Amino acid sequence: MSRVKFFILSLGVFASCSSKPAPITPPPAPQPKKEEPMVEQNCTNPKLREGETLTVSLNMKNGHFLQLSDNSVWKINPSDVDTTSGWLTPAIIDISKSSHPSYPCLLTNRQTYSSVSAQRLASINDVK
Repeated sequence: MSRVKFFILSLGVFASCSSKPAPITPPPAPQPKKEEPMVEQNCTNPKLREGETLTVSLNMKNGHFLQLSDNSVWKINPSDVDTTSGWLTPAIIDISKSSHPSYPCLLTNRQTYSSVSAQRLASINDVK
């Protein structure tokens, strides 16, 4: 076969291949986000008066959640649940900043001097 015929046949195959539009693939569907409780990044309670203390009022789900005397609700870092499962009411609690990105607050029990990282939830309805 001569080079010209091959070239012409090649162009015909190329032309027939390129004459069909390429199929359009839709972008992947977005994955639904896992529902997580609303997190408040503020670790302090602006309603707390000078000298007033916070205490544990409820220890829920074996230490996974705590409600304090100001009705704030806290989700405990899973790696700290062994500690909070033993916290009794009315243990006095101090709150400060934590270095943990997902659990930005540090709750410290004044009786046991143990501390846990936690995140403040918007309400008790977020406890699951």
